[in-house]
Amino acid sequence: MKKSAEGKLRLPAIQALRPSGPNGEAHLEGKESSWEETDKVSFHVPCLVPPAGLEPAANRLETYCSIQLSYGGTYCGNYTREFLFLQPVSSRYNTSSMKYKRIMLKISGEALAGDRGFGVSHTMLQKVAKRIKEVADRKVQVAIVIGGGNIWRYRDTRDSGIERTASDAIGMLATIMNSVALQSALESLGCYTRVCSSIDIPQLAEPFIRRRAVRHLEKGRIIICAGGTGNPYFTTDSAAALRALELNCDVLLKATNVNGVYDKDPKKSRNAKLFEELTYQEAIERHLDVMDQAAFSLCADQNLPIRVFNFGKEGNLLKAALGEKIGTLVHR
Repeated sequence: MKKSAEGKLRLPAIQALRPSGPNGEAHLEGKESSWEETDKVSFHVPCLVPPAGLEPAANRLETYCSIQLSYGGTYCGNYTREFLFLQPVSSRYNTSSMKYKRIMLKISGEALAGDRGFGVSHTMLQKVAKRIKEVADRKVQVAIVIGGGNIWRYRDTRDSGIERTASDAIGMLATIMNSVALQSALESLGCYTRVCSSIDIPQLAEPFIRRRAVRHLEKGRIIICAGGTGNPYFTTDSAAALRALELNCDVLLKATNVNGVYDKDPKKSRNAKLFEELTYQEAIERHLDVMDQAAFSLCADQNLPIRVFNFGKEGNLLKAALGEKIGTLVHR
């Protein structure tokens, strides 16, 4: 460490902080040609606590920190700059009460329609947004895929004369409409939200770029993955499974209007049995419609747990996100 012509200390190219003391003190790692072994320079970082409102990354934390600098035993003042904290997140935060750190929530478009059955009900939109906010407030990272069945669905329009690929494209646009509506509702509640679309529509949404989407999640933003997979013949269930795996989600939460997976249709049979847990193989052998086969196979191949629950009941989403036993858990 040398002094410049103005008599001030020339600071080294410090690269990282590592914890070294019992109270969170740290030493600095770095190297610069101006260092000399005879220089006695000491740094002191009082505590490795991030500023309020700053969300940790998966295994690192970048933030500004004020460091007390002394040279030759003489206090020289504070030095503030951006550092890379190398202490694991698990040792900085108590996450023992959180089973899932990052979730993928799959919502049907009909959830926004309410009793109308079509379009977007403002009352239902606010209800859905408040339930998602409850989860985000618990520091769970939330990614969402929402369907477009409240606006357009191919199976309901087969007689319209519109061929399948064009009809699916209309459905993708419907999911973008729902996503933008949900984004506005969440932001009205104070939740930072980004819509990431598989279809290029820059006036409404940013393109889905995996690394950017992960960074949004790390910063505590809710992301809504719109436009399905961007390809025809794939449902939004498949999009939810695909995005969940791309974003390294811990679980896929499938929101439905029934309490979970049954052996029969609970709306047609009073004797329908609710399964609390199922393996992927059991679901296949029993021909249970957990989700469409392409999406289900993708989850099974990559061992992504699926929890099916009743989204209509207040508090169920929060319970599912916190890992409580609710609905049906499908796993290996």
